[in-house]
Amino acid sequence: MQQVQLEDKMKPKLAYHWIIAAACMLIAIIGLGLANGTLSLYVKPICDDLGFSRKAYSLVYTIAYVFQMTACLTFGAVQKRFGGVKKIFLIGASSLIAAFIIYSQAKSISLFYIGAAFFGIGIGYTAAVPLSVMIANWFIEKRGTILSTVYSGSGIGGIILNPVVGNWIATAGWRASYLFSILLILVFLIPAYILLKENPSVMGLVPFGANSQASLNHDLQKALSGTTLEQVWKTPLFRRIAGAILLFGISIQPVYVNAAAHLGEAGLNSQIVAIIMGGVFLSNTLSKILLGMINDKYGIKPVLMINNLFFGIGTLFLIFTSKAAFGFAFAAFFGVSYTMTSITIPMLTSTLYPGRDYGKILGILVAIQTAGYALGTPLNGLCFDLFHSYSYSFGLAILLDFIAVTLVLTALGDRNILASNNRLRDQ
Repeated sequence: MQQVQLEDKMKPKLAYHWIIAAACMLIAIIGLGLANGTLSLYVKPICDDLGFSRKAYSLVYTIAYVFQMTACLTFGAVQKRFGGVKKIFLIGASSLIAAFIIYSQAKSISLFYIGAAFFGIGIGYTAAVPLSVMIANWFIEKRGTILSTVYSGSGIGGIILNPVVGNWIATAGWRASYLFSILLILVFLIPAYILLKENPSVMGLVPFGANSQASLNHDLQKALSGTTLEQVWKTPLFRRIAGAILLFGISIQPVYVNAAAHLGEAGLNSQIVAIIMGGVFLSNTLSKILLGMINDKYGIKPVLMINNLFFGIGTLFLIFTSKAAFGFAFAAFFGVSYTMTSITIPMLTSTLYPGRDYGKILGILVAIQTAGYALGTPLNGLCFDLFHSYSYSFGLAILLDFIAVTLVLTALGDRNILASNNRLRDQ
């Protein structure tokens, strides 16, 4: 009788696992593709219109990243307080709407700073950590592939919405563009929120890939075991990983944030720039799925090496951009490396720290990466104000990214470090 009940639970119920994946992908399209993926398009028009220096305006992103980091660090506590991931999505979406309302009405830099606080909370509670946790709740098999497919939504959003938002800014102005964006958030995130269910048990299901009682017992044991957050701090592996992720944050995101402005300074018109930035997300979307498959088959090391190589090549094309062809080459290569901001860290975390505290540990590492964003973005703004070019800070970013990937790969190749981490996890 028990076996029959188990088999009944495992029968698909309207294929709801895939409905969850689709809802999460929709959140990624709007929460990352629209809200985060079009950031670069606003820098030059806002600074030109209101007379802000690039250094002053870059603090908007610094503040946003600080609050995003705070959201990631508090994810576990907020989840416990409000009873699940779904309610956190609602907080995040409401914060994004508040941010865009403030941005659309702002005439002083101080109001942009206030809006940035809501923006950071919105990104943190909408997409940065919750999507990974939701997918971990619903999927066991091919989790890397599913996660990368879901996060490819940010790329799809970027492909579609960068030209759209660029056209809004060019024709209706940047203030109207923010108001139009609010309508998109309401239209798409409300249905996604309705479709989300906290975990499979709510629907009388089990996670995808749990196909036997033995596998269920194994997964339960895995969920109740594994390295705890308190234990993680004691490992030299975590210190290396944390340091590398900080450097990744300092290097990658600030290049993206200022890429459109750099292309504009190189003489490309706003419509071409918007298409190029959309191209970044086309490359990003295709590569996310591929890198997820590579991770499932070969592990995280080749993913990290591809990220590093393509970041260096893409950023060099950006530095030396003088015509549109260089811009599109930047988009093709940089888009692949930009997966570091979405799927690479969750895949690395699930490889090293599976089990009961996966969500907490991921939140810490994403927060560290976001701290890198907060440090790197004003550095880029200062560089532009001093040298009237982003080229020097972009060159520094290439060097920091190389150091970061070297730290991770040497740690993963050090038997003593891995042995110490595994012993602690087994305990």
